[in-house]
Amino acid sequence: MNPGKWAGKAQAYAETFALLCAELVDPLLDALDPAPGDTLLDVGTGTGAVAAAALQRGCDVMAVDPEPDMLSLAAQNAPAAKLVRAGLPELDGITGPFTAIAANCVLNQLAEPKASLQRMVGLLAPQGRLAVSTWPAQHGVQQLWNDVVAQSGAVIPPGAERSSNPDG
Repeated sequence: MNPGKWAGKAQAYAETFALLCAELVDPLLDALDPAPGDTLLDVGTGTGAVAAAALQRGCDVMAVDPEPDMLSLAAQNAPAAKLVRAGLPELDGITGPFTAIAANCVLNQLAEPKASLQRMVGLLAPQGRLAVSTWPAQHGVQQLWNDVVAQSGAVIPPGAERSSNPDG
């Protein structure tokens, strides 16, 4: 698994962008409308905010993230979730079906959003539900993100450039 842009930066993420993404957790779960006992996959769990909220709603939660340090934070925030190191679009080792899948502020960070979405849909149970939140490219949060990436000195690998095209 290749190191991602958040490798070794979980605490910095928790103190910054995770706070913005946390505002979307309840609306995301409200859209999914999970029932107690539903199996929920939290893709790109980060600090585990979605996983923790889904556990409070009575879901059986599997939370995945490609970054071990993010999973360490998720373990603190959602200790009853099953945590797995995996990333989109592959989600190696993850098998469904899941009643519900949540991806909070994840697709907008990926080089292959279309393939990632297809993979998540393939993990859904019949009548399963998928909820995704993203930062709109036309609004200030995306520009803030672009500014932070530029100022950090991060190098964007070839083929991973941002695009306003939904196919990546």
